Amino acid sequence: MRSFGRTTLFAAVTLMFAASAQATVWTSTGVTSNPAANHLNSAGHSIDIGNTSTMSADGISVSVTAWSNTNQTGVVNETSVGTSTNSLAYTLESAYLGHWSGSGYGVTNRDRTNDGASTGDEGEGVSPEHALDNEDRYDSLLFSFSGAANGVILSSVFKGWVQTDSDISVWAYTDGVTTSTDLTGATYSNLGSGWELVGHYSGTSSTGTVNINSSGLSSSYWLIGAYTPVGGASFTTNNDHMKILKLTGTAANCTTTPNAPGCSTTTGNGIPEPSSLALLGLGLLGLLKMRRRENAAN
Repeated sequence: MRSFGRTTLFAAVTLMFAASAQATVWTSTGVTSNPAANHLNSAGHSIDIGNTSTMSADGISVSVTAWSNTNQTGVVNETSVGTSTNSLAYTLESAYLGHWSGSGYGVTNRDRTNDGASTGDEGEGVSPEHALDNEDRYDSLLFSFSGAANGVILSSVFKGWVQTDSDISVWAYTDGVTTSTDLTGATYSNLGSGWELVGHYSGTSSTGTVNINSSGLSSSYWLIGAYTPVGGASFTTNNDHMKILKLTGTAANCTTTPNAPGCSTTTGNGIPEPSSLALLGLGLLGLLKMRRRENAAN
């Protein structure tokens, strides 16, 4: 009986320490070119649209692609009759994914034109519009996770470079664990069936962490953009320019309703959430009391 008590106590303490394991952090890496998708726009800029990057940590890989709302209805080559005015009616097209060591991912969209041009996205591709920004066009990054059977619960975004402001908008795909990674033709107001707006998050003019997804939503597909005015939110009118250096989250452990908010009482790698830890603590107290009674009886 005494031996069983010691063993049980040891197992409980071990589990509590295991529960304190850190969340996974994915850090931006270099990009892979996609020469077959080079896009020569009417301003004479060749843009390596559709290129990718892959981040990996704890056995979970993340494919990263860049998107922007550059497709105007009836326009074959955007900048030929483009405008410097943004519009949520423009549909999404793949964009160029850039990477800066120590700063993170940025985006250059297809409407890049020269400084002083009267059409297209003037200044796109040069600082500060070489970043994830909402000046003239709304840029975003699609993070597609693999290796986590029930998706990933993202908890924070780390900005490695900021100019002016850094508000962000976040969407997640919540209709199962697989979807197309091609967002062509969608709009930020309507990404398609299964996508939902997780929220808008206020940033600052400084680098650092933005906490997101307080409801614990899990997904294999996360779209993170410079603040986009959809869903009723209203932030400052300052242009947002940033680069995304890191993401933090945990693999979801959802056994019944994958990719649903609060789909399980455990987070990544089977780590109990605070409520589970509280129950474990109560159980440990009970074991300690039993141990005292046992000692008193002997």
